Amino acid sequence: MAQNTNEEAMNAFYHLVEKLYPDTEDQVTITTQLTQFRSDHGIFGRPVAKAAATTMPANQWWLNFGAIVPELQEFAVRILSQTASSSEAERNCSLFGVVQND
Repeated sequence: MAQNTNEEAMNAFYHLVEKLYPDTEDQVTITTQLTQFRSDHGIFGRPVAKAAATTMPANQWWLNFGAIVPELQEFAVRILSQTASSSEAERNCSLFGVVQND
């Protein structure tokens, strides 16, 4: 399923946009730039950009190819550069186990 047809994914995307960019004008700019990205506008349609997308880490890809959409590039790099961790979930499960065992 394509991201743009997945309601849950798109709601999460716009939730993050609204949270990180409270100004509606910035939100519209990022949305407009997302359309450029999806339509393979400019550099996004080049074979090198498409080939690099299959091998390059996503945040590095955006740094290399996202200059045409600077606000979307900043957003993407910001999100994709975050470290994913399950430590919070593990801590919660551990605490829940302690509570249940008492």
